[in-house]
Amino acid sequence: MATEILRPNAVGDRSEIAILYPTGGNNYTKVYEVVADGDTTYLQNDLSASYQYDLYNIEASSLSPSVIITSLIVYVRAKRAISGGYDCFVMAGVKTGGIEDWSSVLSILNSYVNASKTWTTNPQTGVAWVVADLANLQIGCASGKNITNAARITQVWVVVNYNYAPTITTQTVTEISGVRATGNGNITDLGSPNPTAHGVCWNKTGTPTISDDKTDEGAASATGAFTTNMTDLTIGTKYYVRAYATNTIGTSYGAEVEFWTPANANPRLFVPRMVMIHKGR
Repeated sequence: MATEILRPNAVGDRSEIAILYPTGGNNYTKVYEVVADGDTTYLQNDLSASYQYDLYNIEASSLSPSVIITSLIVYVRAKRAISGGYDCFVMAGVKTGGIEDWSSVLSILNSYVNASKTWTTNPQTGVAWVVADLANLQIGCASGKNITNAARITQVWVVVNYNYAPTITTQTVTEISGVRATGNGNITDLGSPNPTAHGVCWNKTGTPTISDDKTDEGAASATGAFTTNMTDLTIGTKYYVRAYATNTIGTSYGAEVEFWTPANANPRLFVPRMVMIHKGR
């Protein structure tokens, strides 16, 4: 499964967590670092409320609209402000289309840990996430308190898990005879998950698919060029060929190439040997 990580880049619709360290700036600047910085920057409940909530806008996604998002996971890296003090908790949240959705309370420890909540569907639509949803997504955290202790939060981010189709190109057909040829392709991106089948497909009319004649070289676990044997061709015939690769998202094709089988090829017909029979006198 492929992933994209998106981090806070602006204030969102809620900025309630009251203690910012160091002081000054916006809340999101205390939790947006790529590498966790521990107590160098953090947010913390000031004990005036059971939970204080923040929401943040996030970086723009670079994903193609064609990818299939399987889940979003919001991570909150946090610890108890007072080590060994009263237990306290955090929550992870999202806001999309005006709907906020928060996790149940997540336990934290004396040292920093990554608490998280996974969303497989969009809380607003009730169906699987699509890339367009990310444009208006906010992610958030809530810092809880317990008597004299509070949750200290140093980092918040979202992981987008997704699958996508392979990418493949078609090369010129080689080693052409009357009834055989060698198909050539190149898998330039395996996609996610890896292909379960790859090869070439061909027909006599154009734009061949895997419903036409094809080879199948099985699963692929690495990018790169491959060759495959095309058989049972007809002499003196024009063929159209495309390389293909299939994973759970679908089948991708390379550009179409054409070739002719030679008209004067010998199809290797079997000719029986003549035997002279002499009658005895």
